[in-house]
Amino acid sequence: MIYAKKLKNASIKSARKYKVFLCFCVFVLVTGCSSKKQADNNSLINNNRPQEQNIAREPMKIESGNLIDGTIGDLTAGSKILAVGNTNADGSVIAFQIIKGESFEDFRSMGGNMTRDRNMGTSTIERTAANAGEQRFNPEQFQDMSDEDRAKLREGMARDMGGANLTEEDRAQFMEGRANRQAANGAIASRAGIARVSGEIIDLGEGMITLKLENSGSKLIFFSDKTIVNIIK
Repeated sequence: MIYAKKLKNASIKSARKYKVFLCFCVFVLVTGCSSKKQADNNSLINNNRPQEQNIAREPMKIESGNLIDGTIGDLTAGSKILAVGNTNADGSVIAFQIIKGESFEDFRSMGGNMTRDRNMGTSTIERTAANAGEQRFNPEQFQDMSDEDRAKLREGMARDMGGANLTEEDRAQFMEGRANRQAANGAIASRAGIARVSGEIIDLGEGMITLKLENSGSKLIFFSDKTIVNIIK
């Protein structure tokens, strides 16, 4: 009788241990599946994120059958242009594309047919006029300057940006490195988005255009060797 009672108690204890072990196995299985699902979701998000970032960084350009390829050399003082690019905090524009036309009416016919170009690299030239101690430049003063004074002003601006006494290629590389360093430090002026600016060229210097706007005022347009230039047929 006593032996049977001990055997029964042992069986109950074994059953309890088995239940505890079974519950532990189920818990491990459920936790493992949940972790794997979360890891798969994170992997999917991370795989898609670079593509989303690349799309966001791809510049916009206007496409039309009325456009032919041009060069910066086709742009001169007095040329009427439409600049497409990013707006800096100080109001200047980093041009992805510059379109030359005969009149401002030509640009109105361009419409809003804009596409992303994966092959067109973004310009790294950034104007940070909001930096402490830097005086904001008013492009309207170009209109009343002599050629010599304009050249001196451009040289002064180049010194402020750290690119004086450099070739065009070296200056582009220097400014790219400068922009990357400032971006790492959070010092790059924020962009307000894609801008379409039309006007007449007042002055054209190395990497910079002073544009008299179609309506009123003036604006600085920055370009690089990656800026696409088109001419309306």
